[in-house]
Amino acid sequence: MEKYGIMVSMIVFALTLQGQSIISDSLRDAIRNSPDDSSKVKKLINASLYLPYSNSDSALFYADSIIRFSGKIDFSFGTSYGYGIKAAAYATQGDFARALYFNNLNRRLLEELNDQLRIAGWHAELANIFSELGDHREALIQSSIALQLVYS
Repeated sequence: MEKYGIMVSMIVFALTLQGQSIISDSLRDAIRNSPDDSSKVKKLINASLYLPYSNSDSALFYADSIIRFSGKIDFSFGTSYGYGIKAAAYATQGDFARALYFNNLNRRLLEELNDQLRIAGWHAELANIFSELGDHREALIQSSIALQLVYS
């Protein structure tokens, strides 16, 4: 009897987890009802910033939305974040070729924006990718560059 109780609780727990949405309904409604401007993009960024590490498929979906809305309003800051989220999501999935591709697109925009702190973050993400690929020497080099940028 106890065996069935545990099994039923696990099924109920799994169904509860399945029913939870990635982004809260109130935030989703706020994003959906806001005009296509930089505040909408920033809300999407804040909502999806950590998704690459917990739900990479949803992160890719929201990153595409960020890139699309940013392109409509010519908002390079948002496009850069979209590329960064995509790079992190692909790295989490183990697709390092795509991760490097989107990371490189992100770097180009960051250099145009001259955003030194986010360039340091770009080097840190690159270090993570190289570490996962087993190139620890390059990972250390990229980490060192990131630290130099942060503390300079």
